[in-house]
Amino acid sequence: MILLYGIGNYGARYSLTRHNAGVIFLRNFLSSAHILENNILNNAEIFLVSYHGHRALFAFNKGYMNTSGDALKEVLENYSELDARNICVFHDDMDLPLGHVKLKFNGGSGGHKGIDSITINLGTQKFWRLKVGICKPLIKDYRPEWLLQPLTDDELSNLNASFVKIKGSLVYLCSGEWEKAQNLINGSN
Repeated sequence: MILLYGIGNYGARYSLTRHNAGVIFLRNFLSSAHILENNILNNAEIFLVSYHGHRALFAFNKGYMNTSGDALKEVLENYSELDARNICVFHDDMDLPLGHVKLKFNGGSGGHKGIDSITINLGTQKFWRLKVGICKPLIKDYRPEWLLQPLTDDELSNLNASFVKIKGSLVYLCSGEWEKAQNLINGSN
């Protein structure tokens, strides 16, 4: 089974913030899939979907970014057949230019607290990450507040255009054909 996991801050207040870029991308993918069932846990919302004959789980944390690993732990307790190598975490990345998307396996967190939380709860860094570029603010000290501000219309338009470019990768993500997904996604920038 494949798990695509969108991490961000939960609630309407945060839904279109820069820090939720990964959630925005995964929700766009979810709208393209056929939902078979929906399961709401204490810390996560899970959808079993079918897409072009492939079944996969889509999950979203229901807390804050920094506790994304706690929600993932709860998902894994309910779906014990999941393996870290078949998990792909969708998250924002300030080190990528706005709208650039990168699929990567393994590696450090780059200071991303949500990825830190997931790595601690999984006990490994060996999982996939779909990084959505939001770029860095001009003033370094402004980062925490900047991450939690809503995306501008231009930024949202840029992210939507990037999503359209990689939409074809969903079949590969849902089937676990990671290298094919990686070639399509990383070649889209």
